[in-house]
Amino acid sequence: MLLILIGSCTITTKIVEKQGVFDRITPIIDYNHLVVRFPEEWDAAKIDAFLASAEFKKNSNNETIIERCKCGDTRLVRLTWDFTDRTLADIQGAKNGLTGGTGQSQGDWPFTFSLPLIKEENQFKLTDFSKLTRFDFNLTPTHKVSGKKGLSISNKQAKIEALKQSLIASGANDSKVNIAVIDTGMDFYKNKDLDPFLYSTEGLDFGCTGQESGWDFVTNSPDVTDDNGHGTYVTRLITSQLDSKEVKYRILPIKAFNANGEGNYWDIVCALSYVLKVQQENNDLDIVNASFGYTFFNSQISDKDLKVYKDSSIVKSLIEELALNNTLVVGSAGNINHNIEERMKENFPASFTSENILGVGGHVKTDLGSMDTDGNYGNISLDLAAPYGDYEYTFLDLHNLKKEFVELQGSSYSAAFTTAKIAEIIKSKQYARVPPSELKEILFKQDVPNPWTKIHEVLKPKISGGFYLEK
Repeated sequence: MLLILIGSCTITTKIVEKQGVFDRITPIIDYNHLVVRFPEEWDAAKIDAFLASAEFKKNSNNETIIERCKCGDTRLVRLTWDFTDRTLADIQGAKNGLTGGTGQSQGDWPFTFSLPLIKEENQFKLTDFSKLTRFDFNLTPTHKVSGKKGLSISNKQAKIEALKQSLIASGANDSKVNIAVIDTGMDFYKNKDLDPFLYSTEGLDFGCTGQESGWDFVTNSPDVTDDNGHGTYVTRLITSQLDSKEVKYRILPIKAFNANGEGNYWDIVCALSYVLKVQQENNDLDIVNASFGYTFFNSQISDKDLKVYKDSSIVKSLIEELALNNTLVVGSAGNINHNIEERMKENFPASFTSENILGVGGHVKTDLGSMDTDGNYGNISLDLAAPYGDYEYTFLDLHNLKKEFVELQGSSYSAAFTTAKIAEIIKSKQYARVPPSELKEILFKQDVPNPWTKIHEVLKPKISGGFYLEK
């Protein structure tokens, strides 16, 4: 009896994305590596031949250190430079020669950065969820599986097999609104009348084997289990909103951040190239939720390099290619209370000007009952503001005993809320894959009563058009 009482207690976790913190979210540029994307018409043999003539770092076997995305675009490579007897200026010159010499290749210095910190760092992870395997989820003792009634689910392996069968039995992904979530992975799994919410990537072959739904670019494996918590919270917010509106959906979890919330440019590039490959193959991904961002504030980057990054970086190109496949990318603004229109305070990817980027800030009620922004703002980059906080959810463990009550606040969750609203619009269009520009037109159209967005005059100096969403 004592064990049952202990197991059933509720833990409260308050997630507040910190403001005014730069030590972890500011990117650290890595001049030891270069990320290159070669032209589309170049095959693997031509790329290998070109790289063979360049001077890169050698390993102990005198082999050039060249990495490729384990799952995604084979034209993407990460190179390790040899700094022996070479200055940074020499390396910059080599980069220019490598990218400029090909005529069309792109090259970016990679960097590392972190998701927003939280105030309660000792409560950063979901309670006991890190001990669960990827396919742990709740099933009643007798549940229908693939048309078979009364199948007894008595152990973990049976549950895993049931989910796999239900994924297969569920049919095509394109009967739903399909949302890719690039984050820390996911630990929130459910099963409702054998209508699973995972987007199936089983059978797709991009150089990675064993994938069933998404990929982990941190460890290069098909196991996208969330060992941090951020991705689970973001996904729970999206799915809860859609459940309340009876919008049918599927979620494609993509892990690009580790247990500490740390990520790097290379993993983000690989993750976006993976999404693009899935979309080119299936043509049914509607939205990419990107509840992360980075600014080069205080970083050693020249005006010229920053302009090149904003105008022609690999990440921007991948995002714009998703537009050609009718996929919208929802990006969070960040939480530092900066105007992201100012140089060195831009928050990417929300600050990109690509037509299929929807930049999202947060709004709150003031003490005087009016409205203002919270977190970053920008009346050019940010398309709208969504509620910044007051998101509350309860999680149960595998045995329905231990509970976690979560309160969320930050632009990550504003973006997730917006993703759910966009999914509602797609539902209103009867699941048609429409261009992102058309989705935006529906979202911001004001000549008739608009159920999606409203305008607040106070927000206009900080948010484009003063547009905002409300719960």
